This record gives sequence, structure tokens and C-alpha cells, in this order.
Amino acid sequence: MFEESPAVALQDGSPTAVNTERGSVRARDVIVATNVPFGDRGVFDARCYPHRSYLTASLAAGRRLDDAFRNSTFIGVDEPMRSILTVDVDGTSYVLTGGEGHRASDVGDAAERYSRLAAFARDRLGAGETAFRWSTQDAMPVDGLPYVGLMSPDARHVHVITGLRKWGLTNGTAAALILADTLCGRHNAWAAVFRWHRHSGAGREEPPAQAAALLSTPDAHVPAKPSEGKVSQYTNVAQSTNKRQRALSRCTLLPRPSRPRLAGKRRSGPVPGSAGIVNL
Repeated sequence: MFEESPAVALQDGSPTAVNTERGSVRARDVIVATNVPFGDRGVFDARCYPHRSYLTASLAAGRRLDDAFRNSTFIGVDEPMRSILTVDVDGTSYVLTGGEGHRASDVGDAAERYSRLAAFARDRLGAGETAFRWSTQDAMPVDGLPYVGLMSPDARHVHVITGLRKWGLTNGTAAALILADTLCGRHNAWAAVFRWHRHSGAGREEPPAQAAALLSTPDAHVPAKPSEGKVSQYTNVAQSTNKRQRALSRCTLLPRPSRPRLAGKRRSGPVPGSAGIVNL
């Protein structure tokens, strides 16, 4: 682990070199997992767009949170969307409220966005004054699926993970599983789905005009064959069995290829790996 060593350049080869201001690090393979990749000659600037969202950390009304609330994370289904989670820091409990997301290029008043989040925490959750506030910016893929794999068609040992669309816990884990198999010489049935030069169907995101021109959608409305997965217009991953399609989740999932019949029986409860959704 090399800390405080910003990478400034990459040299694909055997070995691959990562150049810093104070030297270089060499390895057989390199994974670029920054929010927006560098060294890609602008490929992902066109295939991802920056999306900004906001959070406020409000005091939990002068009391500690009960265990059920402290160990839970929520996301609303209404508009405007709100996400809620809690944290204890040095004996003080905070309610974190997120939302007010928009394209980074859109014009808006950040102070008003923070104010609406603080009002929601106060009015709906009984939270106290706002102690902290901040914003974050994420790379959103134009077709709704992350980009995982070799950085370019001529790359040999430089790999990329980007476009996690704010679902880093699930999409980042899925990306790590794919690249772990790739680097160890194992076949991964989902690698082709997430590679950046895929031919993708219509996604959940509306791509910017300059990026939309790069995407082709030859099979956007072709239904999946029995026991075959594909990118669906309505969810990130869908799977069909006996010519019927069923949404697996709103976030990216990797069902085991050896067990394709997830839709054969009705399940009780949420699909493993899906996000909890509540109406606030």
C-alpha cells in the first residue's frame, strides 16, 4: 500500500509501471479504480457523466438511536428521493440524510439543497440541528451498468473499474469478482456484460448527447432467451426462464451462471443483494 503517492501516468507493459512524482511502482497488472479514470485518452469522459448529490448530518435530537434504526439504511421510492443512514461518533448519534442529486453541469443553489435535506431530517425524523454537510460526485455510466475490464482495446495489463453509479458496495464488489477471475485466468460469464466496449441495450440513465452517439443498441428490445441474462430497459439485470422475464434488482447483481433458474419459483422476501426500499 503506497499512500500520499498520486499517480501521474501509466505505462502498459511487462511489467506495467505507475509513475508518481517521487518514483514508480511496477506490477504485472494495474487496476485504475479512481472515480473517473486517468490514462484513458478521454474514453470514459464520454461514457460517464458526473452526478452530484448532497448529505447532511443532523444531531439525533439529543438522544442515542435505538438499535433497530442505528443498524438500518433506507432509500425512498418517492420524488424527491431521500436516503437515510445513521452513525455514532464519539458517543454522539447523527442522522445522515442524502438526496437532491443532479448532473454536475446543472445550475442550482447548493445552500437551498442542504436546507431541504435538513428540513426533511427535522420534520420527518425528529432530528436536531445540522452539524455537518457535504456533497459527493459520482461517475454515472450512460447505459446504467458499470465499466469493468481492460481499459482499451489495445491494453494488455491495465484494467479499469468506473461508473459504479453510486452503488459502490454492490457494483464495486461485482467488479472485484470479475477482475479477480480475469487476473487469475478464470472464466467469468459476466465479464463481457460489463466491458466498456460492449453493445448495450437501453439503460436506465438518459445519456448526454455527446455520449449517446457512441452507443449502439442493436438488441435493446430483443427479449432474453430462456435461461439467458441481458440488459433490460427497466432494470439493470434481468433473467428469463420459460420465456418469462423477472427483474432481479434495481442494483447490479451477479447471479451464478450455473444456477440460472432464479425465476422458476416465487421467493419470499427481497432478492439477495437488493437494496431496501421504503416509502417515507
